[in-house]
Amino acid sequence: MQLEEKRIPYTIDKINMRCYGDKKASFTAKVPSGMLPVLEIDGKLMTEVRLFLFLFLFLFLFLFLFLFSRI
Repeated sequence: MQLEEKRIPYTIDKINMRCYGDKKASFTAKVPSGMLPVLEIDGKLMTEVRLFLFLFLFLFLFLFLFLFSRI
C-alpha cells in the first residue's frame, strides 16, 4: 500500500506453492530452498525469516527512539 501511495514502481511475480506444482526455474535459480515469501530489493533477496527479523529490528528501534524521546 505504501508503494502505491508514494507511486514507487514495483513488480509482483506470482509463484506457485509446492502443493500447486513446481516453481519456475527462474525462481529456484534465485532461491534454491524455494521459500516463500521473498522480497527482492536492488538485487538482494530476503526470505521470510530475514524479512521478519528486519521488520522486528526496525520496529524495536522505532519504539526505543520513541520512548526515549519522551524522557
